[in-house]
Amino acid sequence: MKVEIVKAEEKHLSFIADNIREADRSEIYDLTLMKPLEALKKSLEVSFLACTGLIDDTPICVFGVGDTGLMFNTGRPWMIGTNEIDKAPVTFLRRNKRYVQKMLDCYGFLENYVSKENERAIQWLKWLGFTFDAEPVNLGLFNKPFYRFWMVN
Repeated sequence: MKVEIVKAEEKHLSFIADNIREADRSEIYDLTLMKPLEALKKSLEVSFLACTGLIDDTPICVFGVGDTGLMFNTGRPWMIGTNEIDKAPVTFLRRNKRYVQKMLDCYGFLENYVSKENERAIQWLKWLGFTFDAEPVNLGLFNKPFYRFWMVN
């Protein structure tokens, strides 16, 4: 099995959108009312750094960081995956740590929100070293619970 992380390209996005994990699909819709492909294109467009995880040349996730637009040194990390990421989770977790450090080197402070229901993403973020608020806040049109997570360089 060939596992690699490459610069994200628009050609990767359709496959990921068509095979998105249900928790990621729900999270995107609950926060933005966007369809997955639309949200992925927007995320790629506004990201300073964006990468695609591949297994045997098949896109299994895309992740990156963009400006929050609110504060100068604050980056908004994000990741959208397919169920195929479960074929090599440890490999991607280890490699992701390097990219989180690159994000911190660029911004100094990283912050975003994750659905309380997206347990896999919460586990991944905690393993990467992010801190979480103790209580979720209700966000989006549907007032769904989301945890704020952050990391400081």
